[in-house]
Amino acid sequence: MLCSRSHPLQPPHHPSPPRSRLESFHLLLSLQSSHNLQQFQSENFDLHNSLFSRREEALRASLSHHSKHCAVFVRRCEGSHIRCTHYESDRHSEENSVSFYTTVER
Repeated sequence: MLCSRSHPLQPPHHPSPPRSRLESFHLLLSLQSSHNLQQFQSENFDLHNSLFSRREEALRASLSHHSKHCAVFVRRCEGSHIRCTHYESDRHSEENSVSFYTTVER
């Protein structure tokens, strides 16, 4: 199993393999402190299927205390579920723009 990294500014233009699907969602967050970043990285967020929106709320809550502009790549490979998540703040917008790209192997 290999993790593939999705660049937030250039989503892949080629079709996804039949057994995998690219799921992405966009969050607008106001970040207030930088200390929860390590805590976020250490937690296991399963962004698969029905848990997707529920985990979005968890991500929103977990990242709500960030303030510094940051770009962090989080990669998780577990069994048949491949989760490669990239989130990056947009320093040019009033609210920080955070994008998540998650590839799930079917």
